[in-house]
Amino acid sequence: MNKVIYWFKKYFIPHHHNDHKPHFLRIEATVVILIIVLIFEIFFIGLTQITGFTHSRFFASILPSVLIDSSNKNRINNNERPLVVSPILEVAAQMKADDMAKRSYFSHTDTDGNPPWAWFKKANYSFTYAGENLAINFSDSQDVVKAWMNSIKHKENILNSHFTEIGIGAAQGYYNGEKTIFIVQFFGTPAQSKAQAAQPTINNITSTPIVKPVVIKVVQVNPKESTTSIAIKDSSTTSVAGINTESFVSIDGNGDQIQTLDKDKIDKISIPKQSSWLNRFLVNPHAITTYFYVILFAIIFLALMLKIFIKIKIQRPPLIINGVFMLIVIASVLLINQYIAINSGAVF
Repeated sequence: MNKVIYWFKKYFIPHHHNDHKPHFLRIEATVVILIIVLIFEIFFIGLTQITGFTHSRFFASILPSVLIDSSNKNRINNNERPLVVSPILEVAAQMKADDMAKRSYFSHTDTDGNPPWAWFKKANYSFTYAGENLAINFSDSQDVVKAWMNSIKHKENILNSHFTEIGIGAAQGYYNGEKTIFIVQFFGTPAQSKAQAAQPTINNITSTPIVKPVVIKVVQVNPKESTTSIAIKDSSTTSVAGINTESFVSIDGNGDQIQTLDKDKIDKISIPKQSSWLNRFLVNPHAITTYFYVILFAIIFLALMLKIFIKIKIQRPPLIINGVFMLIVIASVLLINQYIAINSGAVF
């Protein structure tokens, strides 16, 4: 403990033993910090812009598991049961992602006019409820989920209490002549064998590359009626650059509802991790560097405040200049990285 206190006083507290010049604000420390910032910037720009890692097949292969973890975390935080990964939905989502990458389109309906549930059928996934979120051209998994959660319709899909399963696919391809990653997020609730869900219908959905989110709302069906499902279209004026969503849902003739958990039970649920720490590190270059810079900014700011106010009558202008300069550099880097992330990840 004494060593820790001694180290802290040496680097952060102005006193006569360090000539009222905390080591953390001296030119030597400033140079080291700027070198570290440069290394992190090489890491960030290298992964997102130069090396093409975020547009590689390897990136596409590790991204889905991280997105699943993030989606389940948002469900837990909103008192919803976490979704179970469905291998069948993963196959369906991967087929849709591969098709978008192969034929260079970004839409819920493919170039032949097939709707999203066509991929559920190809994978032999019979459902009671189903939904789809799409994303394109992102270089950070947290930016993808953040963009979905910032859109009302995408958020409704992620937090929908009717969904019980999830599957995500990602594929490398080209869109508008630029290399990118296509991301497909499928949600579903398997149909009971005794009452297979009927395929919902929808009219007048455009197949342009970017469309405004459209949601299919559930309408309760009278159990006495012969029909097994019904759905209506409700157009939305909300749109988010770089992402696309629709919900396609049906409900069986019995009108069964999915039960949600009480908050106290939700709080006790632990989210099983689908991704390793290395995968989460590799697909979050923007988030990782942002966390580091914010922590570093806070430490430098603390050192600067201690320097100024502990011995307010004994000031060392060069040290104050060093601290202010480092704060300006870090703030500038944060803004630049945010600009890069926005322009490379949400341009459509």
